[in-house]
Amino acid sequence: MGEREGGPVSGRGAGGKATEAEELRRAKLLGETATAPWRELQRFFAQGVVVWVAPGLDLLEVGLAMSGDRADLFRAWLDSGQAALATDEQARAWLEADAHLWTLVIRPWILVQEMAPGTAQS
Repeated sequence: MGEREGGPVSGRGAGGKATEAEELRRAKLLGETATAPWRELQRFFAQGVVVWVAPGLDLLEVGLAMSGDRADLFRAWLDSGQAALATDEQARAWLEADAHLWTLVIRPWILVQEMAPGTAQS
């Protein structure tokens, strides 16, 4: 059910069945994922609102946790290093590579995830 090959995963988390409301939120967030060049995201990095999501983590699940009442789940990802504020080192590497990243806005935050190697940039 992913948006495109190499894109954000949209499967259910370990919680099992999702409610209809969760499915609607998931569909809404999936429609809001996009790719963006890092150079267009730098101003948000300067504001301290860019959250990096590890490649193996489901970008939509992180967005759902942040937009819902699942702070404990998001805290676990932070504690395990699977999500964090983007670092200066990451920002430099993305700029040098002219990277395109998957993005998802969960106001005031912008979630970013590196695209899988070989994924077409749009």
